[in-house]
Amino acid sequence: MRLPGISAPGYSIPRCGAPGRRGSGRNLLTDGDMEAAATTAWTAAAAAVLTKETTTPHGGARCLRVAYGGTNLPRATQAFGGVAGKVYRLTGWARSDGVVGPRVYDSGSVTLWTGTASTSWQYFSVTYTAVGTSITLMALATGAGYVEFDDI
Repeated sequence: MRLPGISAPGYSIPRCGAPGRRGSGRNLLTDGDMEAAATTAWTAAAAAVLTKETTTPHGGARCLRVAYGGTNLPRATQAFGGVAGKVYRLTGWARSDGVVGPRVYDSGSVTLWTGTASTSWQYFSVTYTAVGTSITLMALATGAGYVEFDDI
């Protein structure tokens, strides 16, 4: 069974099915499953409006919505205790309101994944070498719109 999240070789490899040493299998993100009622694990940037939505999340009871709040490219960021230069794997689900697309990048502003403006849940799985120590979930919005993320 594949569990969502961000992981590092030797630490949580069993959760993403990659070869290597067996690790703890823990998700390095706080509230990566988006099940907490509040958005406090995530930091809003670019005037993003962060809410937890309960209408058709990918899994569980909630997902994180990142909505336009008056500034282009609203986003939610979380430091996960990563180490720049180390290899990580990030998996999860995102969807759009049908207008703006979702994007995921690390704190070094390196784009890890860009989705489409589909209202269906889109799966992403990215193995990358960290430039920074946080993950950013972005809405490619320059006006009204939102994206949602779940099971990261």
